[in-house]
Amino acid sequence: MLHSLEYTAFTFLGYPIGSLLSLPLVERIDRKWLIVISAFLMAVFGISFGVTENPTLIILFGSFVHTGQ
Repeated sequence: MLHSLEYTAFTFLGYPIGSLLSLPLVERIDRKWLIVISAFLMAVFGISFGVTENPTLIILFGSFVHTGQ
């Protein structure tokens, strides 16, 4: 139970990182393609997050899912 709280805390670090990474991309990539690319990557990372059992990969894929939101 304690590990799930740690995993959640680490995966939510993806929100500020995603915001910082998206600032330069929003101006350079057309909005339509940015939505398509981010939806595709969120699907790939979301499926990967759901099927992995390695704690490091859980945190990594969870952060990537939150980065795209």
